[in-house]
Amino acid sequence: MKNIETGEDQSDKEQESPIDPDAEEWIMLMYQNSQPTLFQRRDDTVVVLLYTTNLGVIHKTISTNLGFTWSEDEPTSLPNPDASIDCLKLENGDIILAFNNSTNGRSPLTLVISYYEGDP
Repeated sequence: MKNIETGEDQSDKEQESPIDPDAEEWIMLMYQNSQPTLFQRRDDTVVVLLYTTNLGVIHKTISTNLGFTWSEDEPTSLPNPDASIDCLKLENGDIILAFNNSTNGRSPLTLVISYYEGDP
């Protein structure tokens, strides 16, 4: 194989990965937050729930200034097998969350309700 820029034959050289496995970018690729679902509390706090690949639980992050800044995401106690989640805020303020209540399969599909604006 030849280097496109120099024309040098590199057939016998070890190929380097474009991503350093110790680099922050690699860690971010391994544990990527995906498919957020959000709701707003009565005090205008915005809560985002998301699944994080390869970690097995739903994570959450909170904004106290309508989304201009966010807390660092933190794990919840709810399991997740790298599957989509969704929530719905009811008229009375209760939150319903649909998720797969497992760390390694997409069954059972579970609906939970929070009477305390997303807190246990």
